[in-house]
Amino acid sequence: MEGQFQSVIVIGAGCFGLSTALELSRNKAFAHTRITVISATEIPDLNCSSFDINRIVRTDYTSTLYASLATEALNEWEHGDWGKDGRFHKSGLLMLGDAKDGYIASALHLARSRGEDQNIDEVTGDDAIRATCASGGKSGSWGYLNHQAGWADAGRSLEYAYAELKKLGRAEVVTGTVSRLQCKRSTAGRPCVTGVMLEDGTTYSADLTILAAGAKSPMLLDMRGVAVASGEVLSYITLTPEESQRLRDMPAIINLSKGCDFSHPQIEGSVELSTPRLDTKGEAAMLQQGLGACREALEELIPWLATRPFDRTRICWYSDTTEGNFIIDYHPSLDGLFVATGGSGHGFKFMPIMGKYIVHAIQKRLDDSYQRLWSWPGQNTTATPEDVQRAAYKARGGDNQ
Repeated sequence: MEGQFQSVIVIGAGCFGLSTALELSRNKAFAHTRITVISATEIPDLNCSSFDINRIVRTDYTSTLYASLATEALNEWEHGDWGKDGRFHKSGLLMLGDAKDGYIASALHLARSRGEDQNIDEVTGDDAIRATCASGGKSGSWGYLNHQAGWADAGRSLEYAYAELKKLGRAEVVTGTVSRLQCKRSTAGRPCVTGVMLEDGTTYSADLTILAAGAKSPMLLDMRGVAVASGEVLSYITLTPEESQRLRDMPAIINLSKGCDFSHPQIEGSVELSTPRLDTKGEAAMLQQGLGACREALEELIPWLATRPFDRTRICWYSDTTEGNFIIDYHPSLDGLFVATGGSGHGFKFMPIMGKYIVHAIQKRLDDSYQRLWSWPGQNTTATPEDVQRAAYKARGGDNQ
């Protein structure tokens, strides 16, 4: 594949887009390729799902492929440059539920079969869970703590990636909103993507266009029954130094039975709560529903903060797929288009290594197992966005839908 592409456009500068641009800039096979990154806003995009105060970094999966990939990524967070300067915190992850079966049981079994038992504490019963939460409250009736997991400062990680991209000096970064893909017929008579047009009418041409626009991807490409944008409500509380100290031993927490996440308080003192993606029928309804779920979770897990008003809330938009698998593949009917999207709410942790795998797929060098896992799925045009959303949540282990 060396020398095949004289020019490449990357649409999107979130987790998948920036990591791809970084790898293209470093990869010798693309040393003479013109690289253009198009971001809807200045980088980092404050509205993309990758930008936040934190994102959980875990190896807990029911899939050996994702668990292996996450282990590779965790090593980069913990021992590589990505996690330096406070971008990664090894807080542990407590996964909880209301039954000793399902996703958590399968993830625990896989972790133990991979020789990770020494990093795991299984917890059962109110007292053990309350002690492990270290927050004054509890949630669920059973689960386990993985001491190897942690969280990454997502916003600062995006800033780091962009700084590294600028240092390399290989990519042109354009700020603008892509309004449509530019297409023509190839010599073989097939439709071929030749670049993009921005909202202001500016056009950019390339031999290969990489669609890595996350939740905005379906706005540029027909992805019915394949991927859908779905929102998750995030709520934040600022802590005093004393309150932050009180929560110093709290791990990141996920209750899969309820779909709520608690992210570890930052050093300067804040805690984040998120809810499952429950409603796609308007942002006002989503916020109302999500805030109620966040308040219930706060009352349960940190009861002494139960009446504290949230400092801010926002909707984080994800790109969900029916199986919760990424889509990293050439489009089956549009030549010149490569799709790298469908993070499905668990893609950020892979950012240190994701670009390598995406570029391997572009070069058609990706391991067969991952190629099958991330290949373009068959489109189910009768599936509603809610159908895709529910299937994606179930694939991630949620059981409240």
